[in-house]
Amino acid sequence: MKSGSTAGHLPYGEVVAVRCAAYMADADRESLGETIRTARTTRDMKLRELARRVELTPSYISDIENDRRTPSEEVLRRIAGELGIDFEEIMARAGRFGSDADRYLRQRPAATTLFRRMHDRNLSDEQIRRLIDGLDELRSPEEPGS
Repeated sequence: MKSGSTAGHLPYGEVVAVRCAAYMADADRESLGETIRTARTTRDMKLRELARRVELTPSYISDIENDRRTPSEEVLRRIAGELGIDFEEIMARAGRFGSDADRYLRQRPAATTLFRRMHDRNLSDEQIRRLIDGLDELRSPEEPGS
């Protein structure tokens, strides 16, 4: 799978490590394609059936399952919904934040500093989970009671 980067942002491969650590408990760190294939075969679904249900060609699904393509956020959402995969997990395995998070990072450069510092300190899975728990306790400025 190719990893790309954009100016001022961490390379996607580094972000994947952060997101995988935060949301995936399995030690083997399946690739995006392996995760999709496992979910599909566990449900006894043929590749052609998944392709039909998500309105893609079988060859496109095959390319995803063989890690030759990284699909768009919308395609990942459809596949996740069809296979019952957690959308956050599948986005992480694809090395994507999502368009809203990408926009947030561009608008708030300090947020990218957080990711760089997490990377520089090589935070453990447990440390990242604690950080996420702490973030969950913070209220958005728009929320009542803030």
